Amino acid sequence: MRVSQFEIYRLVQRALEGSGAPYGVDRDGAQAIAWLEARGLPGLRLLLADLPGLDGKFRGLKLRGEEIDAGGLSAIAYGSAVLDLARGLPSLRLRHCRSPLFLLPAAAASGLTLCWRQAAGEIRCSNIGLHGSEAALLDATPADVEIRTGDSAGQAGPAFLDPAELARRYDRALEQGVEVDEEIWREIDAVAARVQVPASPESRLKGAGGGDANL
Repeated sequence: MRVSQFEIYRLVQRALEGSGAPYGVDRDGAQAIAWLEARGLPGLRLLLADLPGLDGKFRGLKLRGEEIDAGGLSAIAYGSAVLDLARGLPSLRLRHCRSPLFLLPAAAASGLTLCWRQAAGEIRCSNIGLHGSEAALLDATPADVEIRTGDSAGQAGPAFLDPAELARRYDRALEQGVEVDEEIWREIDAVAARVQVPASPESRLKGAGGGDANL
């Protein structure tokens, strides 16, 4: 099925809210996944795998020196906040980060470079593309991520996704919509349904979110 980026955003925002994400975290996470899906990267698939571990576990992370321990929690729960902090440091090490791919949208917007290693190899993400193994990029296993200012792709080898290809994918998504897996969509929607207004004569009369909350 094909959907718009806004439909992805709304689905993910409601699913994160239904999992206990505070205001702002749900919106940052939704924006990150819409960004990834619009560029052919599996944000929804990773989210579905991560949702059971997110339920009620959103929490702040503590900086100790130049290191943060995420404790195996998905990056969708804190990615933007960590990268905001990283912009003010020469480097930051994020330990035990699940699904590091979720850091990519905020890093790309901030001019930061990410580097982590999975069983399939090392990944480096910078302003000149994504380097390493695509299999490693899609691995959700908790990893230690090095976050640095500027481009430090170094000897990462040729990019398997360069900026031109990412731009082509984004343009195609704008023209044709984003192709998503229907089963994944349905399963995430079941989590998102937690925040829907239960049906009642009053809700049918006013519509979801309608009326004065003080009445």
